[in-house]
Amino acid sequence: MRGMYGYGFTGGGLTGAGLAGASGFPWIVVVSWIIGIALIGVIVYFGLRTYRPAAPKKDGAFDILAGRFARGEISREEYLETTDFLKKN
Repeated sequence: MRGMYGYGFTGGGLTGAGLAGASGFPWIVVVSWIIGIALIGVIVYFGLRTYRPAAPKKDGAFDILAGRFARGEISREEYLETTDFLKKN
């Protein structure tokens, strides 16, 4: 029989036979938590990446026309005439 500090969960020190040998138990727990949290983070990151909503579809002619009007390349009358024309055709 070894004494009070010989064996067991935390006993042993550098020479005894604690739970994980030479006082390695706390480091094993810390490393396990880090790996676990990193794994969960990777799963969440890649999981959320695939569920992003698609960008709304744009009608090319109307967007180009609105951009030209916003930049001042065409007048208000030209903008209204062209939008009416595009809506009819």
